[in-house]
Amino acid sequence: MIAMKQHFLFRVQKGSTVDEAFGELCSFLTDIYEMEDPETGNVQIGGYSDDLSLPTAFKHVVLETSSNAQEIDWNTQWAAFAPHFHEGLAHIDLGGPILLLKPGAGFGDLSHPTTRLAMALMSSFVQDKLVFDIGCGSGILSIAAALLGAKHVYGIDIEDKAILHSQENAALNHIESKATFTKILDPSSIPKEPFIILMNMIESEQITAWHSLKSLHRKEAIVITSGLLSSQAEDYFKRAKSWGWNLVEEREEEGWLGCVFSQTLSQQP
Repeated sequence: MIAMKQHFLFRVQKGSTVDEAFGELCSFLTDIYEMEDPETGNVQIGGYSDDLSLPTAFKHVVLETSSNAQEIDWNTQWAAFAPHFHEGLAHIDLGGPILLLKPGAGFGDLSHPTTRLAMALMSSFVQDKLVFDIGCGSGILSIAAALLGAKHVYGIDIEDKAILHSQENAALNHIESKATFTKILDPSSIPKEPFIILMNMIESEQITAWHSLKSLHRKEAIVITSGLLSSQAEDYFKRAKSWGWNLVEEREEEGWLGCVFSQTLSQQP
């Protein structure tokens, strides 16, 4: 989901938790991810911002590097923390099909708990369904849905580079005919029968995205979300209920929460 932005990499301070660090940074950064420095064992948090005037002092993190996103060596970045990365690609076992991802600017390589949660929660719902992947990033969830039997997948992102990255990964996995990647959702693509919505984004991005996609409101759907810190759950569930989402399932991993909601025709967003 990255275009002409600045990339920032922070180190979590000793004595601070990852939850505290994410809470401090999520107001400033988008597409936040976490990784462990293989040499030092320090936990690092990366992300992107259009605003170069970030606060000079943080309580729970220390800024290590900043650079133009276009200058990032994505092969080196992905090789450092993407699981099962070899021969220039991330290899993800879906329990049968192997999903391949080339390095790029889109978020999502299965190294982060939020992506793992979304993948696990969606696997039993996507068969023969139309899927809308909001904030598709690298295309990982869209492509996984297609490989797991989705009827068709629409990957939506606001960034041109994420769309291109997703399209390249779709071609790599030979599912181009089952996936459409776009910046603008065509309302005519929304079916009358139940469908699946995926959102793997931090809470503030989910709010913005959901308000911009009113054509998905008040439709019969399963909504699968990830990217939420467990400490934010109470307020998030209240907001989800106001959107007409009924909680079906929740799972936690490393302080992150993934959720399954149901949305029906009679509910008001």
